[in-house]
Amino acid sequence: MRQTFSVSFFLRNKHQIESKPQTVVVRITVNGQSVEIATHLKCCIKDWKSKIQQAKGRSSAALTLNSSLCDIRVRINQIFHQQTLHGESTTPQVIKEIYLDESRTKHHLLSFFEIHNENIKKQIAKGRTKATYQKYEVTRKHLNGYLRENLSLDDILICRINHKFIWEFEIYLKTTANCGHNTTAKFMQFFKRIIRLALHNHYIKDNPFLNYEIKLHDVHRGYLTMEELKTIINKKIDIKRLDLVRDLFVFASFTGLTYGDLKNLQRKHLYVFNGDLWLRINRGKTNQPSTMKLFDIPKRLIEKYDNPSSNHIFPVLSNQKVNAYLKELSDICEIQKTVTFHVARHSAACLALSNGMPIESIAKMLGHKNIRTTQLYAKITDMKLSKDMDNLEEKLNNL
Repeated sequence: MRQTFSVSFFLRNKHQIESKPQTVVVRITVNGQSVEIATHLKCCIKDWKSKIQQAKGRSSAALTLNSSLCDIRVRINQIFHQQTLHGESTTPQVIKEIYLDESRTKHHLLSFFEIHNENIKKQIAKGRTKATYQKYEVTRKHLNGYLRENLSLDDILICRINHKFIWEFEIYLKTTANCGHNTTAKFMQFFKRIIRLALHNHYIKDNPFLNYEIKLHDVHRGYLTMEELKTIINKKIDIKRLDLVRDLFVFASFTGLTYGDLKNLQRKHLYVFNGDLWLRINRGKTNQPSTMKLFDIPKRLIEKYDNPSSNHIFPVLSNQKVNAYLKELSDICEIQKTVTFHVARHSAACLALSNGMPIESIAKMLGHKNIRTTQLYAKITDMKLSKDMDNLEEKLNNL
């Protein structure tokens, strides 16, 4: 028996706002009976051409949308012909169920990304950090923004990611999201890891990142000189919150601890070796041990904030407040540099290097996984260069 069959697309117009993206719906009709399927695709009313049932123009978003519509139409046609190949009848509901069942086995980028991030979240404090989870989550949100704003999509099949998609996402990050080059590079690295995971899971056959490259730009790592640090230490501060932030910054400048590691610092991380007080803590970022001897100033600060009712060494404010108060403190001390809490870590490394500590020892103090990370500090301290040049001059002048 001959059956009538058609596939059509239309916009589910809920909002009646021409500039607001609407869901594209596919209608399957067999012998006058119809079913509808809401796709992941979206299009604005002003960009939709009802007569040909596709997006207008030849923009990147229009071409991507129309290509996806073509794929859907072709697959539904294939299902219908397979069902009626031997003269058997079918219904639009059967076609819909087969199509949706197949769609569920296909992997979409944001859905896969969300599952990955939830798995990372479950591992926080068990080998993963909250910061890592947050970076993956912000990357996913940027991808979601790019899909919605540039392609009018809620999601996209991973198999449809290509070099063009990657390149245009990079442009989106730098323009629409207003990210700097290195921030963009970091987001692209997280995106690349998700694609590599999809590749390893055999969700895709080819790696779309194969011929893509983005390199981090060298940045100046700000640090304080010995004189600037002395100014902060010796400045009379009567405001309690600034006094606390000053002490936290000074402690980090002697130990190289990050904000997160200082916040987690507890009594159990202190120990005595050869009659001296030492500190050892596994870094939250790399889980590498950070080890150093505590000098007089850090020891006095520990005593100052000693609280028998708490296991933590210091009462630490939020990172946002700490950095805001540091700006206030640097203004009071007339330091003409941008001072954030991480500057303390850079200062610790540069001061140690300038005073002759071997770079291998500095790497152990900072808990660096790779000594090449520590070697970056060797590029930025003029004092170290000056001392090395003075030593060389003395030797050469005695020839």
